[in-house]
Amino acid sequence: MKFIKHSLVLLIAFFIIDGCKKAESNDGTTKTPPSNLMVSVIISTDGTGKVLFTATADNAATYGFDFGNGAGKTEDSGIVNYQYTEEGSKTYTVTVTATSSTGLSIKKSVDVTVSVVRALFWSEEFNIDGAPDPAKWGYDLGDGCPDNCGFGNNELQWYTNRPENVIVLGGVLKIKAIKESLGGKLYTSARMLSKDKFAFKYGKVEVKAKLPPGVGTWPAIWMLGSDVATVGWPT
Repeated sequence: MKFIKHSLVLLIAFFIIDGCKKAESNDGTTKTPPSNLMVSVIISTDGTGKVLFTATADNAATYGFDFGNGAGKTEDSGIVNYQYTEEGSKTYTVTVTATSSTGLSIKKSVDVTVSVVRALFWSEEFNIDGAPDPAKWGYDLGDGCPDNCGFGNNELQWYTNRPENVIVLGGVLKIKAIKESLGGKLYTSARMLSKDKFAFKYGKVEVKAKLPPGVGTWPAIWMLGSDVATVGWPT
């Protein structure tokens, strides 16, 4: 009886090991999984977080990449350029899955350590007294009429670029809302933009500001697309 039990275990183990090597389709033909999966990695050293992955395997039709940060991509060629964005030096476990045309697959994991360094490429410290730097700032003036009266928010003020409403003093940009009559409105204020002077696609933005409370006030800092004039906000 003991001999029979051991024999059954050996037979089952042999079947499982052999089944990893090949499988039969419904029509009786043999399906061969990919083999000899190799993954090479070239990591950029310039702090951009860019990595070139190259995967090769015998009998592979597609390659699936799990970059270890929740992102993934499938590429037939096995060649993928990917850019990590999390700041600092991080190690990711990247898993590549090679899949045959018949759906069989094998996997291989590699650890990659990537450094991402943020480079400061624009700043405004408001450290020169007087009017804001015209090379960096423009203005929305008036009330937006007739095309966009109230600038889309039914705003009640008349916007100016006067020093009474906008000025740099002591390293601080001061935007003042004043109760006064101008342009047919009962209030004045300022609305500054970097539009047509500075733009970026990817990056990290930090702003330090003190915003006053008050009924009816809406101090704000926000981002617009460079093509806001044609596509509208917030597209």
